[in-house]
Amino acid sequence: MQYRLDLQNALDSTENFIVFQAPPSAGGQVFVQTNVLANCQIGPGEIVTLAITAQPFACAQMRTSPLEFGQVSGGAITSMPINLTEIPFLAGNSTALTVDPLGFSPAIPTDNVCIGAFLVASPAQVAEPINLGVGYSIECGNDSTIVLSGYWLAQPNQVIECEPAPVFYVAAAGGSSGFPPEGFVPGAVIDFAGVVTGAQICDFSRFPMFTVIRNSGWVLLPSEQN
Repeated sequence: MQYRLDLQNALDSTENFIVFQAPPSAGGQVFVQTNVLANCQIGPGEIVTLAITAQPFACAQMRTSPLEFGQVSGGAITSMPINLTEIPFLAGNSTALTVDPLGFSPAIPTDNVCIGAFLVASPAQVAEPINLGVGYSIECGNDSTIVLSGYWLAQPNQVIECEPAPVFYVAAAGGSSGFPPEGFVPGAVIDFAGVVTGAQICDFSRFPMFTVIRNSGWVLLPSEQN
């Protein structure tokens, strides 16, 4: 299943549309950081369509420096498709992080995981916490690029339930959006609380398609058709 996001620029100047996702819930156990998923430069009168795959991925990423707003959150990522917990079907809703090599064990069914969540367990020893982010990624864009969306800093012997929400936001770069005029590249760290105000909310749990139009303000059009 795919969600569809149509971005339309009704202004007479080129605009940068920034797409990001609501942070997944991690049970209040850890602070969850959020990245940019897409930065679309759209000319006057143009429309860009983004396909967002509903399939969730468990994801991990190494980094060599502390997180910094506007900078890419790390290097190459490793990801694995995983199922969200449904009752009575529990197939493949949990996995264990491995660090040498970086990756995940095959997903297995596990009881007592919250509905709509998957479980990730960290090993007894991990690299310095600043160096390893683990969380949730999605395929976003017409080239099916997998982008790290929401994540936390891994700690030894840590078990986290990650519950992603199919809620996405669209903001225009510049002005009071919290983004610079050129926006941030996909995979760059954002201050979610600082950029969500004024962004358009696309809740794909309610509709499979949204059209977001930028004019003197915003027009948000949900649709049952995809």
